[in-house]
Amino acid sequence: MLNYQVARVKGAQDIIPLMVGRERCTPEMHYGPNVRDHYIVHFCFSGSGTVVRHNTKHKYEVHAGELFIIRPGESVTYYPDPTDPWYYAWISFVGERASVFKGGSMVRETPEDIGIRLLDLVEAGETSSDIFSSLIYNLIYCLYSDGATPYDRI
Repeated sequence: MLNYQVARVKGAQDIIPLMVGRERCTPEMHYGPNVRDHYIVHFCFSGSGTVVRHNTKHKYEVHAGELFIIRPGESVTYYPDPTDPWYYAWISFVGERASVFKGGSMVRETPEDIGIRLLDLVEAGETSSDIFSSLIYNLIYCLYSDGATPYDRI
C-alpha cells in the first residue's frame, strides 16, 4: 500500500485534498464498517470488489473502469472479490465545493483518464494540493456538468 497526506494550501476552502493512495488488495482484505467526515473517491483499475452502504442496506459491485464515492456520515464497508481482487487508487477531500458529490450514484464509470492521472501522481510521490485540487475539479466537471460552460457562448 502507498498512502500519504497532501500538503495543504493555507486559506483554501473550495476543495481541500487530504490523502491519496493506492492499494493492490489481497482476497482477505476489507475495510469497515466505518463512518468518515470527508469524501473519498476510489478508482478501480483492475479486478472487482463490493461496497456495502449500511445506512441504505445497498450492496454495489465495482469493476475495473469504475469508481465509487464514499460520502461523509455514511457507514460503509468495502472488500475485494475473493477470486479477482481489485487494484485501486483513492483521493480524499473536504471543502465547500465537495458537497456536489452528495448527489448521484455511488458507483459510476470512471470519466476520461482521471483515475490513471491520480495513480501516476501517487506513484510519483506528488504532494501538491493544487495539483490534486485540479484533478478533483476535473472530476466534478466530468461527473456533474452537462458539458456546457458560460464560455461556450463566446
